[in-house]
Amino acid sequence: MKKKFLVIATSLGLALSVVNVAYADTPTFYYKFNNRYVTYYNDGSNNAYKGFWTTGASRWTNNSVMSLVTGYTNDFRAGNTENSGATWDGICYTDYNWITGTINNTRSWLNTHFTAQSRYTTSIINGIATHELGHSFGLAHNDSEASVMLSYTFYSDLTTLARTYDSPTPSDTIALKNKYDGVPHGLSLTEKLNDSEPKTNKEKLKELNIKNPNNKEHVVVVTPSWAVKYTSLKDLAESADLVVKGTVSKNKGTNVKKIKDFDAVTTSTDIEIKSILKGDNELNKKNIVVKQLGGENESTLYFSEHTTPLQEKQEVILFLKKSDNNTYILINENDSLFVNLQSNPAENSTNKVVEGQYQYMADQSIISESDIISKIK
Repeated sequence: MKKKFLVIATSLGLALSVVNVAYADTPTFYYKFNNRYVTYYNDGSNNAYKGFWTTGASRWTNNSVMSLVTGYTNDFRAGNTENSGATWDGICYTDYNWITGTINNTRSWLNTHFTAQSRYTTSIINGIATHELGHSFGLAHNDSEASVMLSYTFYSDLTTLARTYDSPTPSDTIALKNKYDGVPHGLSLTEKLNDSEPKTNKEKLKELNIKNPNNKEHVVVVTPSWAVKYTSLKDLAESADLVVKGTVSKNKGTNVKKIKDFDAVTTSTDIEIKSILKGDNELNKKNIVVKQLGGENESTLYFSEHTTPLQEKQEVILFLKKSDNNTYILINENDSLFVNLQSNPAENSTNKVVEGQYQYMADQSIISESDIISKIK
């Protein structure tokens, strides 16, 4: 944890106060652009949305980290889409080469289902655009409140901001400067990375918890900005359309659904419901389909930073939002996923597991089924 001191002057310039602000290092992904001079296509649907991306780009450029200029390119696009069946207000998909770490293309979107709501001010939307551009450059989430890369926009009261910074902080700019150190304008990143053996590059990826067991040539990192941070399971349950205890019965594969220029990549799983903790009791003992961000096809692994893929035969407790075609999504992915340790092969093989214990995938903590139920009442 690094600490910086922010000095604030009064409007009259007569007094100074010192505020101690803690900046936690912002994590980074393995991928990079070929150089720090980057052309992007501003694909905002109107002047307002073009303005959000222009502002976000200028905030990184003004910090002397990246030089972003507008132009026509299909490799780096930023725009907006409407997706009412999601819980993210912004998202970035970055496709890069698994061996070299070189970015092939990156696309960011603002979700107008949220950003058109009155609580989303210009400043807040500018912050989301800045956040998603940070992902495009290779920054991961930083859940310190002193970072524009915080995962969430609002707290669950829908008025208090979780992401209080709408511009890059020292945590973000220092991480990015270190990441691109030695990669000035015009230097080929591919040449630099090829000095290392491919195995070494793959090991670096594993350190960032990106698993590619089938060695897909392309890896696409999916990084959302969640609209709401739920501060309790009770708040999460109140927001959910359905809370169930069930068993993962079948993985139905990955689907890429095109919504205008946006490719929604999800993996569908059948869940056999054992009991209803909240919602339609008519669904008890029936099967539902749950969609998660990410997945894989023949050539590409779609890695969602905040998603733990469901595995067949796992016993789970899920907090769900109804999506399209009678399917459901996990609210903020891991924030809504509890896995019974007795049904988790990795845990069962190494640890003695107490019956009725679940692992909360958002923070890896252990909680009993009875505690989960008591907290949502």
